[in-house]
Amino acid sequence: MAIIQTMLRLLGYDIEGATGKLDSKTLAAIESYQRKHNIPPGKLSRQALLEHIFQYVRSKNFKLLEKQ
Repeated sequence: MAIIQTMLRLLGYDIEGATGKLDSKTLAAIESYQRKHNIPPGKLSRQALLEHIFQYVRSKNFKLLEKQ
């Protein structure tokens, strides 16, 4: 869960930190991500959600951790 939280935070979702716990902010961010990507709520396991996020980031050629 901490990796999902980190990735969602890097994508701009409102998550306070990578606690590894499914809190209300994390759940809201996951639901928002799923709506944006036309994924019915509850249809992806944590692993499948993480893989979807990674694929999305790769497909957009994001540079989430650029050197300054």
